[in-house]
Amino acid sequence: MIALLKLIPPKDFFYAAAILALIALGVRERFHLLGEGRLREAASVAQASERLQAKAAADIINTNVQHAAEVAKVKADYENARQADAAAHVSDAERLR
Repeated sequence: MIALLKLIPPKDFFYAAAILALIALGVRERFHLLGEGRLREAASVAQASERLQAKAAADIINTNVQHAAEVAKVKADYENARQADAAAHVSDAERLR
């Protein structure tokens, strides 16, 4: 076996080692870039989630303000209608006497 390896010129061993080193560096770089991509994606998702939660909270506050205004309007309309009905009942009762 050693005799067969002696037939291969030393520069070919050097080229083989250089090719293997480049392949190893390429594989390492690929996984390094994939890891960076995952970190960027996770950061992007977290940032988008925070923005969405802030927007949802603001929308909820706006909806609550609108609902409070609508409830106040309904209560005011109810009170005005109740007072008008009370006045109508008083005048109807006086007419019936």
